[in-house]
Amino acid sequence: MIALLLPIGNKALGVPAEAFRDGFIAAANAKPETDLPIRVYPTNELTDDLLFNYKQAVDEGARAVVGPLTKPAISTLSSSGLVSVPTLALNTVDSGANLPDLLYTLSLSAEAEARQVARAAYGGTQSRAMIIGNDSPLNRRIAQAFGEEWRQLGGTIEADYQVGSQATLQRLRETLDRIRPELVFFALDAKRARQVRPYLGYAMPVYATSQVHNGLMNAPVNRELLGVQFVDMPWLTDKANPLVSQYPAIPQKLTADLERLYALGIDAYRIAARMAKGDVISSFEGVTGHVELKRQQFLRTVPLTSFGSDSNP
Repeated sequence: MIALLLPIGNKALGVPAEAFRDGFIAAANAKPETDLPIRVYPTNELTDDLLFNYKQAVDEGARAVVGPLTKPAISTLSSSGLVSVPTLALNTVDSGANLPDLLYTLSLSAEAEARQVARAAYGGTQSRAMIIGNDSPLNRRIAQAFGEEWRQLGGTIEADYQVGSQATLQRLRETLDRIRPELVFFALDAKRARQVRPYLGYAMPVYATSQVHNGLMNAPVNRELLGVQFVDMPWLTDKANPLVSQYPAIPQKLTADLERLYALGIDAYRIAARMAKGDVISSFEGVTGHVELKRQQFLRTVPLTSFGSDSNP
């Protein structure tokens, strides 16, 4: 049996957990890699409930466990001493954290995407960057990750500009004219990115993470983002890819974030099915990108694409 330890029914996390579960089961039905059954163990991810469900899953014969979903829950499980079967946790761990031998991670890390964008953008002659973000916690982490990676590569961050009010948008053009960056990095979501882009002019190279992509790459709503380069998984950017089309699409309309969790479920199944057979896959091409195991973390490398490309009409 493969056990899914997920916060199904949780007010805040239930819908994301269900999207992941649906992708996992869809992959098992479309391309089964083991005849082991899948059983879902709903958990609220709090310490007592999480550890009770994990122990119950193992006692009932789980050959592999997938979950938990949140960073605090992963930390709790990691330090519990209960990890006795291959376990695939679904979030990142703090840098330098020591994981038990059988605990692995796979996640949709926006910070990892930001670092990848920095490496891709720095590959040319451009070294002077400007970050445009806002004060949301996620976007601040994205901005920090890009800035750290950019500086490590040898580049400079000419400004870390925060947009919020209309006045900050109006001052943006003046700031650009004053510092003259060679490129701009957006630590913004799709809606705010569409608002900001016209203030930059369309000759300025602009990079971003998947946060700017609402899953509708060439839709009219994204015309302001034409030419913006960003990273996102093949599931959303290359639907004609045979690797993607072999799995069923989601029957109901979901947000791009939930689509990504569905796709993560597909790739998690491929990993967990191998784990349940006593094998840990080292790398593979998945619907969420190129997945490679490094120090018990399955790290994703996602393609760089741009609005206006023809890969996903």
